[in-house]
Amino acid sequence: MTRHKTGFTLIELLIVIALMGFVLAVTGQMAMGMLRTYKQQSKAAESNIEGILGLEMMRRDISSAGYGLPWEIPDGMTPVGFPALWYLEATDALATPYNDDVLPNTPPRAIVSGDNIGMAGIVPGSDYLAIKAVNVARNNTCIRWTYLLNFPPQPVQLQVWGVPPTETDLAPNDLVSIMAFFAPGSSVPNRRILANYNVTPAGALGSASPEEARLVYGIGPAGTPLRMPFNRADYYVSTTMFSPGRCAPGTGTLVKAVVNQADGSFNGTISPVLDCVADMQVFFGIDVDNNGTLDGYCQSLIFGPCSVGLPIPLPLTAENIRTLVKEVRVYILAQEGARDTNYNNPINPLLVGDPAINATFGMLFGRNFNFAVAGIPNWESYRWKVYTMVTQLNLR
Repeated sequence: MTRHKTGFTLIELLIVIALMGFVLAVTGQMAMGMLRTYKQQSKAAESNIEGILGLEMMRRDISSAGYGLPWEIPDGMTPVGFPALWYLEATDALATPYNDDVLPNTPPRAIVSGDNIGMAGIVPGSDYLAIKAVNVARNNTCIRWTYLLNFPPQPVQLQVWGVPPTETDLAPNDLVSIMAFFAPGSSVPNRRILANYNVTPAGALGSASPEEARLVYGIGPAGTPLRMPFNRADYYVSTTMFSPGRCAPGTGTLVKAVVNQADGSFNGTISPVLDCVADMQVFFGIDVDNNGTLDGYCQSLIFGPCSVGLPIPLPLTAENIRTLVKEVRVYILAQEGARDTNYNNPINPLLVGDPAINATFGMLFGRNFNFAVAGIPNWESYRWKVYTMVTQLNLR
């Protein structure tokens, strides 16, 4: 009996191997494409999360501008430990153009910016933003406060402490500023006069005047004498802060830098807000007649330019800013995700601003950002996003 043997011929095996190789190659290409897409989407999601978290902190600081600031500084105001007759502000070269301590008895401006900064350490053409308020520092003391009333023959009354939320209760050794506040119904309405600072709550005395309340704001914890009766946070796009390797050359890191009360420097206080930033533009909405409608915008509160015909005196003083500035607009151009060689960005230049505002007022607020002129190589292979932040102010 003859047994027949069955099997595959060599040609059949070669055909099967070729088909399997083709299928694996196609599957591999699909897998690689999916992996690239996943990686790009992951980086983009990471960028968006960073933007949401970091820019929310910035928005909060902008909305706090002016909180706890004195409107008047009387003669003879000498802080303990400093020879100056008013206060000392920032010493870092980037920050000094926005100081208000150059003249005696000069109250601080709540918010001020520099337009198209060309200083070393800042991404060229980007703006600079300085915010002054008691609660923009990074310590628990700066969110604490109390008030003092003295209606003779009643003793000084303090805010009741120990009642939730207790995080606003001042500690015995916290350093504070004290503001004499006259309410709108008093004989000297709407005045906030610096009464003292660089003292502890125990040194905060009330007034004998029944029209006056004294507001006590925490500035910083014990140990460092206060050079300012407020805190200050500056935002700018740094070229010296470490950036992730995925960032395009020519971009920087948006940072928050708090002025040290000890020496006026930024030493140890600079922290990243958003990576891979190519530009930040800031401008301000102005309401001249205080009727709730914006009459125009200013690119800067120091030199302008402002909307044509806007009757305001530049540079704006602290009082001008309180009465005229009602809105702050911040536009941040940042890279979204990592470089993608399969992507071709068609938009250049890109407006870092609001086209509707520019059309309404007939001039450029913000910046037409040209990637090639800015020196960003391979900009076409990156996705770019303009973050928009609009904050309403009530400085009065």
